[in-house]
Amino acid sequence: MAPRSLGWLSLSTTPDAQVMSTILWILAAVALVGTLGYMAVDRMLWQAQATTRH
Repeated sequence: MAPRSLGWLSLSTTPDAQVMSTILWILAAVALVGTLGYMAVDRMLWQAQATTRH
């Protein structure tokens, strides 16, 4: 069974396009979560480094 659960978020009409759309939405979500996680850890490390300098 092909993943088509997020196909409604795009203008795709064919089943193949809905599968590709779902895969791209999942990849975009993973990239967003990874970026936000990186930014949060970077901020925590920056603050920890700033407090140890003073």
